[in-house]
Amino acid sequence: MKSEFIYSIKVTTYLIKKELFTVKSAITLLLLAIFMFTLVEPIRNFVISIGIKTTPMISIFVFSDFTCQMLILIAFIFIISNAPFIDRFFPYVVSRTGARSFYIGTVLYLMLTAFFYVIFIVLLANLYLIGEETFVFSWGKIWGTIARTDAGELYGIQIGISDQIIGNYDAVRALVLSIFLEWLGLVWLSICACSFNATFKNKSGIIIASLFVFLDTMIYNSWSYYAYLLSPVSLINIESYTGMYNAYGITPIYAAAFFTVTLILFAIIFVKGSRLEKYNNRN
Repeated sequence: MKSEFIYSIKVTTYLIKKELFTVKSAITLLLLAIFMFTLVEPIRNFVISIGIKTTPMISIFVFSDFTCQMLILIAFIFIISNAPFIDRFFPYVVSRTGARSFYIGTVLYLMLTAFFYVIFIVLLANLYLIGEETFVFSWGKIWGTIARTDAGELYGIQIGISDQIIGNYDAVRALVLSIFLEWLGLVWLSICACSFNATFKNKSGIIIASLFVFLDTMIYNSWSYYAYLLSPVSLINIESYTGMYNAYGITPIYAAAFFTVTLILFAIIFVKGSRLEKYNNRN
């Protein structure tokens, strides 16, 4: 068991060196940074104009905004689109580590990549407000003002600042929960993509994961709202747990069951579809 864990860490380390720091990732993150700047700049202008510093809670609203969320998730799917990272060295790596260690190491890599990605977005969003933030972990005056007045429209603020979130959560709880749910959603999408890529030996997993990202749009435009129960994008939005979706059955207990069952299902698909055991030669 101990050696298996060590081999899993070695696989994760190998994938970090091979996949994380690539030109594709750098370009994607640069484009995301430019997009984030265009979103945060109007908020910065508003803060400067009224002379009151804001608090570091902007990432909560970035993660709960419909458009921002879709772009963040699609960008991440693009970054991990090579999962399960099969190349010409793949048989050698699996033969040295063992199939089970490779499965675990790959999942650990996806979880770490999702974590780094979420932290990058949180830091980036707050970076654009440096000098105009006071590091007090409360809502302060700015976020409530934007949510409850027409200030957002007057200053061209595109991020939706939800009064439902402000009214139903204290700031620290909302921040921690939004970061955790965003990470969980990214892990879910990446393992979904990895599982179907491995099974069908092509990029079909990327298409399936992307369809889940756009599922909310289809539901909003033409489907029954009960279909939100199948939407990971809705289930990782903290606004969904303020009571607005209770009538459709979206509760924290349901979300926990959904992610647990589907992640186990994806893990089974990954193992059965990859069939890596034929490479097992580890002594």
